Amino acid sequence: MSQATTLMIRYTPWLTRLPYSELSSNKTIIKQHIDAFFDFVYPIPCYGFVHKATFCQSWAQDTHNPRLLKAMCGLTARYIAAGDSARLQQATRWIQEAEMQLFMRLGEPSMSDIEALMLTTMDHIIARRFSKMLISACLAARLAYMMKLNYEDGRLSFITQERRRRLMWAIFTLDTLYSSGKAEFTGCSKDTIHLQLPCNERSFTLDLPVVTEPLNPPESRVLCHTITHRRKPLPECIARLKGLADELEILRRSLPQSYTFDKKNLFLRAYTPQRTSFVMFHAWWHQCQCDMYRFTIPGFREGLSLEELGNLSPDLVAYCRDRCLEHALAVADIMGTVTETGTDIFITDPALAMCAFHSARVISRLGSPPFSNLPREVVIAKLKACWSILETPSDMYPTTKLLRGGVSDLIHDAERNSGDSSPLRSGWETEQAGSGGDARAAATANASSAEVYSKFSVTDEIRKLKFRQDGEDSINQYEQGATDRESGSQMNPFALAEISRAQGSQPYMALPQCMPAGFPDASYGTHPAPYDVSMTLGFEPSYGDCQPDLFLDTFMPLQSDWNMADSGCF
Repeated sequence: MSQATTLMIRYTPWLTRLPYSELSSNKTIIKQHIDAFFDFVYPIPCYGFVHKATFCQSWAQDTHNPRLLKAMCGLTARYIAAGDSARLQQATRWIQEAEMQLFMRLGEPSMSDIEALMLTTMDHIIARRFSKMLISACLAARLAYMMKLNYEDGRLSFITQERRRRLMWAIFTLDTLYSSGKAEFTGCSKDTIHLQLPCNERSFTLDLPVVTEPLNPPESRVLCHTITHRRKPLPECIARLKGLADELEILRRSLPQSYTFDKKNLFLRAYTPQRTSFVMFHAWWHQCQCDMYRFTIPGFREGLSLEELGNLSPDLVAYCRDRCLEHALAVADIMGTVTETGTDIFITDPALAMCAFHSARVISRLGSPPFSNLPREVVIAKLKACWSILETPSDMYPTTKLLRGGVSDLIHDAERNSGDSSPLRSGWETEQAGSGGDARAAATANASSAEVYSKFSVTDEIRKLKFRQDGEDSINQYEQGATDRESGSQMNPFALAEISRAQGSQPYMALPQCMPAGFPDASYGTHPAPYDVSMTLGFEPSYGDCQPDLFLDTFMPLQSDWNMADSGCF
């Protein structure tokens, strides 16, 4: 029995006795979704903006926001109804209905409406509807500014103020991650947020007013400058890099003993919702260190070219590589400790797959000759730790399933002590050959004929999006008619759409009820846009100063079967 099935049985033991029509009206089922939301979604970093006691009381008194409830239930269904097509279809309808109703209320937004919009945005991310995600995220930011959520309001109660802060910082974080530093996709600038940082969970839950610090703008921009401004003098970049590393170390030392990562502290949280935020904090701490130092790994798209690496001190290069490998191994140790504590421990943050995969590729690259002499058994064990922890998430998150397959390939290469077929190695050879302008142009030309992505990049996907322009129908009809007359054959105008439907995002369900006037079915995702989808954000030299987000690049060519949407995933 899979862990996803176990979760479903835990929350819905009497599901089979309920007719399908009652799934949307039975209060017991709805309560299970609410409880599951606070168990699985709320602990994910940046999604803890709904105050549980306040919401549950309003729901019990029937004064809740129905759009927020639908978004919560639609998002949560994947955790408690895996494999149940009827409930997953109902969940899809909840998301569609919530989004439709939110769009009809754009002129009179409320804070709970923006919370609902953020949850539907998360659903788009998980289901790989990235074009919808960008629109929803930018819309949430605009509505937040309309309501002045970016300013403190001392007239409100502490809980309400904290909800506003958490929601605004969640919007900022989401926008920062998925805009990839590109100004045209950025809807929420740090300079426009005049709020203190969110408080600890206990103060928010129990309504214990506290004052926290603001985010210091110069410090918040260090990572951006260090990674993206490649035209700056290298010594200046290294100095800023060291400054950020020192800040991370100060943060680690400031943690209370009860929050340091060890087996005891993990065990005490393993079967509580706090396990996700606890594990992800420490995984991200080490992952940030990897992101800072892996610019010295040859072949990684976010790394320096061989020519630039040759200009660095060999001691500096060796130091950075050692530190990068050290922190990647630490991430693998965290993953292994979680699995050893209990194979049923489910870390619900989808970003876990990013940390696991990036650490695996660093270990695969730097853990082997000529960079280090780690025993092959150690390398394989660390890779398997990154692979094992993704077992349950891969049943619910399509991108996690894809990345887990990538880690599996790295394990396969390590076991046979060869990287010839590895997605990482093949990508490295392509990148190294492309260090010159001519080679890169040739690689681009080859890619145009057969799209094989070398990374999971939302930025790349946005760049490849193609939308129908005014007058395009007439042009297409003219060209189509000319082609038909010339060849005498009948072409299938839906061929491209069918291919993208198999390889792209998970489509919406058609709503059974009539849609309101002015909102055609297609605008709600009934027909997915014809484009391929991949995940994570990466370095692209052609972007200039507009560079990637914290996830950086995976450098892993997608195979067509990897990009197929799993019919069993929500």
